[in-house]
Amino acid sequence: ARMTSLSEEKGTLVGKLAIADVEAKDKDEDIEVLKKTIQRLSSELTEKIAERKILSESHMLKVEELEKERVTIALAQDGKGIRIQLLTEENKKLKAAKEEFLSNEKKISSVLESEIERLTKHAQVLDSALEQKSKEQEESILIQERIVTNLTQEMGHVKVEASKLKEQLFEATAHFRDLELRFMDTRQENLILLNETETIRSSKQTEIDEMISKIDSFEQYFNSEHSLMKVEKEKLSKTVAERTEELSVLNNEISYLEATRISQENEHENALNSANEKIKRLENEVIESQAGEYEALQLVDRGIDTLVHKEHEITQLQEKLMLSSEKLEAQNMEKESIVCRLEAKVHRLEDEVMEKSVAICSYKQEIEEQKVLMDVGKSDLKTKYMILQEGHAEIEAKLSASFYENSEIRGSSQMLEDELESLRIKSVLGIKDNSFLLARLSEVKSELSESLTS
Repeated sequence: ARMTSLSEEKGTLVGKLAIADVEAKDKDEDIEVLKKTIQRLSSELTEKIAERKILSESHMLKVEELEKERVTIALAQDGKGIRIQLLTEENKKLKAAKEEFLSNEKKISSVLESEIERLTKHAQVLDSALEQKSKEQEESILIQERIVTNLTQEMGHVKVEASKLKEQLFEATAHFRDLELRFMDTRQENLILLNETETIRSSKQTEIDEMISKIDSFEQYFNSEHSLMKVEKEKLSKTVAERTEELSVLNNEISYLEATRISQENEHENALNSANEKIKRLENEVIESQAGEYEALQLVDRGIDTLVHKEHEITQLQEKLMLSSEKLEAQNMEKESIVCRLEAKVHRLEDEVMEKSVAICSYKQEIEEQKVLMDVGKSDLKTKYMILQEGHAEIEAKLSASFYENSEIRGSSQMLEDELESLRIKSVLGIKDNSFLLARLSEVKSELSESLTS
């Protein structure tokens, strides 16, 4: 046992060493991946900063050109002051957007720098962990060497104990031979007693035959009861199958309603997205119309008219969306009511299934109780049979008191018959698992037949 425990400890330590090696390799791979990601992020950051600078410079040039064009348009058209004010307001909005763009760029650069610092710190932590794993691996190697030395010492102790056990085994074999000789003597005495008890067996055979006939009649009665219980079980299984089919149909209906609801929501989202795209397209048209010369102002007027028309269309679309959303809410309410009804039906079916399961559990409990009763009856029968055997031995030893012993044996056989009668009454009143009782009766029958043959 010590050798097996030490070998198991050795196996666990070897497994831990292998796991530590694998973890160290994984940590090395993680460090290399982190280094590559740091390099990639730094290169991407520099590229993005350069691109943002180029974009900001081109944006400034475009803004200056637009300001020059607006000034020339203002000098040429004195009667268009309102539109010039609008253009100046849009210029202010563009400047504000530019400032916001630059602030976002600074934030992104600061976030990337902080992320690079965090990754470098993580790489340092991984390096320290790798060093700790290497130290632990060295310590485990030293522990393994100590275990090997302990194993060699234990092997020596085990050999000494094995030699002692061999000596004890020789002594035990000699004692066993003495016991075997004694057993042979007692066997001859038992043969003499068996010859004497054979005369008594013939007198008891008729009584046992009567008991077997009673058990056969009782078995026929329980076969009929068992067939009725099978019919009831088949009915219960059919009802459970029907309830499961209804549950599956209800689940399919619920999934269909959920799919229709999701499809309608997707249609409404698509309509909103199309409206937003139209608005963006119109805004782009207005911005492009502002970048032209004096002749482009006429296009701006037409674009404003179209924008007003499109805004009117958008309001109409929004009204339609509100109506459709109200319809969708009404449909969802109806579907929710249907789902509630279906859920109530499902709960009702689940309650019925629970009631059936409770009935089955109570049925099983009753079967277990009857099993306990049958075991008790069987143990009583065995004890009574042992009492009969003791009575036979006493009759064989004391032939002078044979009449008294025979009357005692008859009384014990009458007790056995009374016990069987009480078991029959208990089975008629409370036993439901006929198959179990039939098995027990067949076991009692076989035991009686074995006793006859013996």
